[in-house]
Amino acid sequence: MFLRRSLYILFLFFLTSNNVFCQKIFRDGYLIKKNGDILNGLVEYAPKQNIPSVCIFKRFDIAVAITYTPGEIREFGYVNGNRYVAKSLDNKDNFYEVMVSGNITLYRKGSKFFLEKGQSGMIELNNGLIEYSIDGEKHRFDDLPSFLKFITEGKAGNIEEKLNPKKDLVPIIAEYCKASGSPYIVYNQVFSEKMLLSESFRSGGNRNSYGVFTGMNIYSLIIKPESEFYIPDPEPEISPTVGLTCERVISRRNDKLALRIDLLFLKQNFYSYSEYSIASYTYRDDAFFDFTGIKLPIMLQYSFTSGRLIPYVNAGISYLAFIQKNYLHIRETESYSHDITTDEDSDMPFYFGEASAVCGAGLKIRIISNIKLNIQGRIEIGRGLFNAETPLKSYKQFSIQPTFLAGITF
Repeated sequence: MFLRRSLYILFLFFLTSNNVFCQKIFRDGYLIKKNGDILNGLVEYAPKQNIPSVCIFKRFDIAVAITYTPGEIREFGYVNGNRYVAKSLDNKDNFYEVMVSGNITLYRKGSKFFLEKGQSGMIELNNGLIEYSIDGEKHRFDDLPSFLKFITEGKAGNIEEKLNPKKDLVPIIAEYCKASGSPYIVYNQVFSEKMLLSESFRSGGNRNSYGVFTGMNIYSLIIKPESEFYIPDPEPEISPTVGLTCERVISRRNDKLALRIDLLFLKQNFYSYSEYSIASYTYRDDAFFDFTGIKLPIMLQYSFTSGRLIPYVNAGISYLAFIQKNYLHIRETESYSHDITTDEDSDMPFYFGEASAVCGAGLKIRIISNIKLNIQGRIEIGRGLFNAETPLKSYKQFSIQPTFLAGITF
């Protein structure tokens, strides 16, 4: 039943997490207005985005974002990343991504590629007929390799007859620009997960994360009697646990330090048995006790990297609030003549809750975008379950609770 409920929670999470893949952040960038003015600031970015139809720009974090269309600006781009220019083709203004800039400039729009050399205007590159005019003379080419050999003046090396534009065009144009001896730029088309995480955090788009967990809790209650009255001595008990987690990065300078709050559901059952003899009597003690509770750990968490593998440590305090608790002690006394009497009591009252110190270590494994597999082990040391301030009975107690959790955070 527990496993089925846990899987159901995870299933609901995947059904409702599509917005994670569409999360937008702001990266360091710039735009150039029609009059040539350059504005530096932040430009909206979405993971795996196609060529934007508009530029959404703001000067700083808390500024109002302004939307610019291709007819309003010359170009925009990201620092150390993609560059987009406004071009008019077939009387339509659109943004085109600049792949290579130099003696020949290579553009992309969707799955289509365009080339521009000098003042000839943009030429669409396709595998069919290509017409190209230079100095008033029109040239016709039956296929793309023939056109590329002509336009690169033989300086791009060997050009295969079968081309994959997506993979081959950038190296060909870059090689030509390099051989021409003039300055050129090949723009970064890949934005790594580490860079994305850093930019997302800096712009405030990824400061919070949430998750679901399932795992096991091992509860060891150590009680040391200080009187002759009966005190239970239970074995460690293992119980499944399930819950939610929330993390909040608490510094704008890096994404290493975060505040983490968990909400875990626990249900533990304990049993203790002892038997001893004094004089002509034998005493047998059975103790049954259990609790159901909600645990709230609050921890500071430090992460060591921001790549695909993210190890971390955390430490803090935890409070276990008891929703339901029960205690029953049954004593069986057998005399030398085998007469048996039975007594029951509930003389071990619980606290309202248990406070504990907690520390742990774990590993996040980035699956895709902001979705991570989160594995953690932690240990807690608490004050114990029972209120020791009871008449006659005197004892010292504490608890040790190893916990192992696995889940999904996003």
